[in-house]
Amino acid sequence: MKTRGRNLAGEGIIFGVLAGLVLLLGELLVAALAGAPTIRPLQMAASVAFGREAFALHSDHAAVPGGAVHLALSALFGFVYSQFFVRASLDTSRSYQREAGYGAAFGLALWVINFQLVARAALPWFLDASQAVQAMMHALLFGLPLGLMMAASERRVASLSTLTESAA
Repeated sequence: MKTRGRNLAGEGIIFGVLAGLVLLLGELLVAALAGAPTIRPLQMAASVAFGREAFALHSDHAAVPGGAVHLALSALFGFVYSQFFVRASLDTSRSYQREAGYGAAFGLALWVINFQLVARAALPWFLDASQAVQAMMHALLFGLPLGLMMAASERRVASLSTLTESAA
């Protein structure tokens, strides 16, 4: 959706992928700290497409499909966030505090949908992970960076617009 002179959907997709990378790094770190195989988060992501068979994949074979699924979903979720973001007032969309809160809430909502609804219905092995840790990671390592990147972009565009208008 083009608005405010630029493509927020495209920004949402890009920022979703970047936030997804932050979340993935956090997932890998938590797996390592917990003594689990560090490939586990990528196997989990691959299992969305391949089911339980993803856990039998050698680490080299799980990394590519797992990364692809994780980043594709991150892009989709970034797009969805951008569709909420575009409806926010300019004051809200330029506020780091508000977008940090909305982003974190969005990440938490993703956890509820993905883990508490979808996983319970179709991917029960996702419930083996600590749900409290997953909820915090989705809020703080996906939603929060996503909201802050969107706010930063909106502020940057506002600054450029102000400069352009004052130069004219």
